[in-house]
Amino acid sequence: MRYLSILLVFSATISLHGQPWKPLRKVILFENQQVFVTLKIAEGQRHDFYLDNGQNVSGVINKICGDTITIGDTAFMAGDITEIRKSTFAGHPWMTPRERSNIWYRSDASVWKIICPPPEAYQNAWIFHQFLSNRERAMNSARKATYNPFIYKNFLKVNLFKLAHLEIALAYERVIGPKLSLETEIGVIFGIQGADAHYQFNYPLYNYNGFSLTSYPKLFLINPRTYFGFVFMYRYLWFDQVRTGWPERDGNSSYLQDQLRHDFGGSLRLGFMRRFDQLVIDWYVGGGLKLILLHQDVYGVYTYHDSMTMYWLHEDHSPDSYDKVLLGPVINAGIKLGFGF
Repeated sequence: MRYLSILLVFSATISLHGQPWKPLRKVILFENQQVFVTLKIAEGQRHDFYLDNGQNVSGVINKICGDTITIGDTAFMAGDITEIRKSTFAGHPWMTPRERSNIWYRSDASVWKIICPPPEAYQNAWIFHQFLSNRERAMNSARKATYNPFIYKNFLKVNLFKLAHLEIALAYERVIGPKLSLETEIGVIFGIQGADAHYQFNYPLYNYNGFSLTSYPKLFLINPRTYFGFVFMYRYLWFDQVRTGWPERDGNSSYLQDQLRHDFGGSLRLGFMRRFDQLVIDWYVGGGLKLILLHQDVYGVYTYHDSMTMYWLHEDHSPDSYDKVLLGPVINAGIKLGFGF
């Protein structure tokens, strides 16, 4: 039994690495450089070939030698083919519905690349398999390269997440090295003035007017699409005549006040930027800390037990002013949409 097992393993090794039990069927590969699929025609397959001289050759492929295909007594070269039709083939996405009924391949030098395996690729099944695997890996690499945004050196993007915060933010990014770019984003914030911002979480989220500036280098260390960056952020914010208890922490009272803020922040950001032709999508997450320089002019107070009535601090309605220095979190999460040029 032991000798039988050794014989079977030896036979399998010879069939894989030595000469195959039967000759390998020759093939020609048609690689689409736009959608990155490979069409393979092989000896023994039945196809309808339309040639550039107007001739139509149909039938089973008897022989393939390099780039020459033989059906019956007719031989022609792969480069002479204008169309390949196969009536049972469902079609591909780049074809119209009418074409999908039977057109398998339509020649276009800018789209298709014809690959004829060299004679040494047919030495045995293992070498042939390796050749096909290498071609498949090359196609996958070419497909992934289309996602690489660095084919362009400049990008203009709009931050979609900041629109939900009543902010219009435009970003410009410039590639300055093989794995390095620099991005600067400028935003304009449109707040709601004279409003009640005494929400459950007691923060005037939609009331600040202002401007924002963020700038940071992007380091593409993992791959051409994933980046890290240290983000510097500055915001100039203000609102007038808004009811809010922030930044007080007791939550029992709220105040009618004006505020003026300067925010200076730093954060770490992890992002992923992908290209679809000229379109780019950039999404990111991260976090950090910011220093808040706050000036308040407080005019009146709403007490916890009488939240509908405001009590002026002074009869002449003049404010009490306060200056505070605070620390707060920086939360990075967003999606940018733009284009490269």
